[in-house]
Amino acid sequence: MRWINSKFFTGVVSLFLAWMLFSTVSVELEKDEAKREAKNMESKIEEVKKNNQILEKLVNNFDNPAFLEREARSRMNYKGQGEEVVFVYRDSTPSTASSSEKFSLDNLPNYKKWWYWLLGF
Repeated sequence: MRWINSKFFTGVVSLFLAWMLFSTVSVELEKDEAKREAKNMESKIEEVKKNNQILEKLVNNFDNPAFLEREARSRMNYKGQGEEVVFVYRDSTPSTASSSEKFSLDNLPNYKKWWYWLLGF
């Protein structure tokens, strides 16, 4: 019983307890890391499932004749028999409408000129 009260025994027990504490902490850290990786994998699996659903819908659309016709019309300018195609182009030259003629302060009375000046026109 004398060896239990010795400094050597206390040192060995202290080292053993420190080693056990370190081992427990490192195991917990590894467990947390494994949980985090599992969550990341689950989120990736969900994302892949969503992408698969989208791709499955797209593949199913290729069996639909209405979808194929709409795609042919939009991508290849397809037109059916008896149909006429009309192209609408934007005018590249800007023009002003007749009602939006240039506003002039020259013909206005002085009080209106002051009023427009105060308002910032």
